[in-house]
Amino acid sequence: MFVRKTLSSVALVFSFSLISTLSLAARPEVIQTLTGFNRPVSAKFNADGTKLYVVNRARGEVGVTRHEGSVSMVTVDKDGKMGRPNHRFVTRLTGPTDLAVSPISFGKIPRGAVFIVTGTPLIQTESGRITKDASQEFIGLVIADANTGQTLQRIDLSPKSKLKLQSAHSLVSPSSIEFDSKGNLYIGDTGIGGHLFQPRVQGKSRIWKIDRRGVMDLVAGISPTDVKPIGLTSLPGAMCYDSKSDSIFFITNHNQGAPSGSVFKVPAMSFTNMASMQTIVRELPALSGLKISPQGRVLMVSNSGELLLPKGRKDSREIRFRPPRRFTTPGKFGIATNSGGEVILAIPEEGSDAGVNKGQSLQVAKLSSEY
Repeated sequence: MFVRKTLSSVALVFSFSLISTLSLAARPEVIQTLTGFNRPVSAKFNADGTKLYVVNRARGEVGVTRHEGSVSMVTVDKDGKMGRPNHRFVTRLTGPTDLAVSPISFGKIPRGAVFIVTGTPLIQTESGRITKDASQEFIGLVIADANTGQTLQRIDLSPKSKLKLQSAHSLVSPSSIEFDSKGNLYIGDTGIGGHLFQPRVQGKSRIWKIDRRGVMDLVAGISPTDVKPIGLTSLPGAMCYDSKSDSIFFITNHNQGAPSGSVFKVPAMSFTNMASMQTIVRELPALSGLKISPQGRVLMVSNSGELLLPKGRKDSREIRFRPPRRFTTPGKFGIATNSGGEVILAIPEEGSDAGVNKGQSLQVAKLSSEY
């Protein structure tokens, strides 16, 4: 009897040890760090995961620096290993914030082209102050070739442009951009800085949906008619499209009082129907990145550096790394899978201990296929 109990105890200990070992082996880890970026704020993979594009929002102490923003391009192998970044893939941008890869062609613009949303009225002058008049600044879309980075088209959607999104409305301070599978385009706009235009513009927080026919109009130099906005009470942040639910997920951050972040989901087909909007989680710390995993999990990254999963409507669970780590001022991150089905995250870090415009990095993380 003693022998049997001892053997049972040994087997139980072995089982717990095996479970612990498997859990430890499956724990997420950072597998690669790339450097040389200039305030990276967004990263997105192309459709087949062979290329990664990183938006560099070059800035000074009080605002972005004119013509110093850029997009880096990184090649990716089947295991998720990143090559050496081409930091001059697209250059001479002012205040780029995000990009999206086109799922369809738009006339002369081929499928897979890179749509970069760029521009802001918050531009730092040579004297180190915010410009007093942003009326002549470019705010809109720069469309680049997916392989060469060559600019295919520039579409000005600023207050000075003849192109308008709807009636007299224009972009003021865009924050994010995304396509759905049908080629409808979504652009988030914080509306911050409208007072810096002459005449002043009443900026509003909203997300614009431009129907694919409207995108065709923009490419042709015509103000689109198929445009629908969602008005928001908080600032729109990262967006992502989930093909399984045919829905747009997006972040808003409330900046009055204590900062707080929320995630919402709205079907692409009924985008402006507020009754169809679903709250995924709210009252979290301020959020900067959002993606839907292959298993349908909502992955978020907070401004303070944690990678999170929603836990109920008002709580979250941190995803722990091995060795333990958090990210430094993380931004909108990219997601892909490698040949083994593991989840690869490309997380840009805008700031670092190395100082301004030095040492900003891209952290490549690997999660198990269970995510």
